[in-house]
Amino acid sequence: RPTHLLYPRAFLDRLRTELNQRSWPHREHFPADRWRRRIRWHGDHHINHALSQSRGVILATLHYGPLTFLARWLCARAGQPRWRMASLVDDPSWMDPRRRDTTGRRIAPRIIRHDQLRRAHRFLEHCGILLVGVDFPRGKTIPVRIDDRILPIATGAIRLAAATGAAVIPIL
Repeated sequence: RPTHLLYPRAFLDRLRTELNQRSWPHREHFPADRWRRRIRWHGDHHINHALSQSRGVILATLHYGPLTFLARWLCARAGQPRWRMASLVDDPSWMDPRRRDTTGRRIAPRIIRHDQLRRAHRFLEHCGILLVGVDFPRGKTIPVRIDDRILPIATGAIRLAAATGAAVIPIL
């Protein structure tokens, strides 16, 4: 009996992953309506609410999938002029160098290195949206139990939010 019939959820997860990987060569087209229609977004009203209160937003994520995809899709979703996206990264070399389309519209997030905290502060204080991976065991961490595993979560995003008044919103 084929595996995908025994484990349909695992098969669908794997299929989504494969389709995601195959979409990467077309990343410049993500902002187009025909691509954006294919994505289901849930909870972006939390981001809009924080921005309407003149607060920055930290999107705290785990490395559940490639952060390059998440950052690109968020830029594509950010059709409103108020959404200014950036990614806090360790090594900017993994980020895609093509950041604007032919019309000059930003299609990739700004890059802020983890050692540029003043720049991150300014970005958040001016109502920016900062994507931060929190599952790095670097700096101060707290252990978080998830089922039978313990995951070290970096506290830097929370401390950055406390210093700037930004809202912290989990995202996958």
